[in-house]
Amino acid sequence: NLQLNFVFTTSLNKSYSCIHKRLVKVDTATVDYRFAINETVIQMTVTGPSIEMLCSLYISGGRNVALKQTAEQTGTYSEGNVLYRASLAVDGNTNSVFYNKTCSHTTDKLAQSVYPASWTLTLDTVKVINRITIYNRADSFSYRLSRFKLETLDTNNHTVWAFDDPAKVLRVYALNIMQQKPVKTIRISATWNDSYYHFPILTLCEVLVFG
Repeated sequence: NLQLNFVFTTSLNKSYSCIHKRLVKVDTATVDYRFAINETVIQMTVTGPSIEMLCSLYISGGRNVALKQTAEQTGTYSEGNVLYRASLAVDGNTNSVFYNKTCSHTTDKLAQSVYPASWTLTLDTVKVINRITIYNRADSFSYRLSRFKLETLDTNNHTVWAFDDPAKVLRVYALNIMQQKPVKTIRISATWNDSYYHFPILTLCEVLVFG
């Protein structure tokens, strides 16, 4: 039995117990514990007989709910016997060296290409998303992610939140989501035409979705 007590000390030097608590058992080793508090927390105290079995604690950002979820993309690039599948962007490996074979990559064949090139993640259940982190490839082809578009969608495929990249090329993109509504699908689209292939190509080394 899991018994933990949480007390939060805020910037106003007040202590709060959890309100509007929600406890969800994810699996035999993971528990989601959510609550509401409208202050900036500077300290958290956790007590209880189960504290000796606490291996890790994710605060504020939540768990990475994208891990090992269903991912699809518009065609898949292959090199030799290696397929750069959509699932490689949610395998838990944030290594950005493309030739370590841990990144997803859409097709480089014009006949199979789709505009825009896109990668789609479908969550097993709807989640309220707080933050999305995207790991770009760390080489001379990182520009392909420039001007990408990200959308979160509900169960009816309606856009909940959208982000358009302002032509920046970053190693890691950290996006904070203000729209606190349930999300079922996350879609990332590449709109920048590759300088060699002349159509968009999308490579994602890892996508973390916190909620």
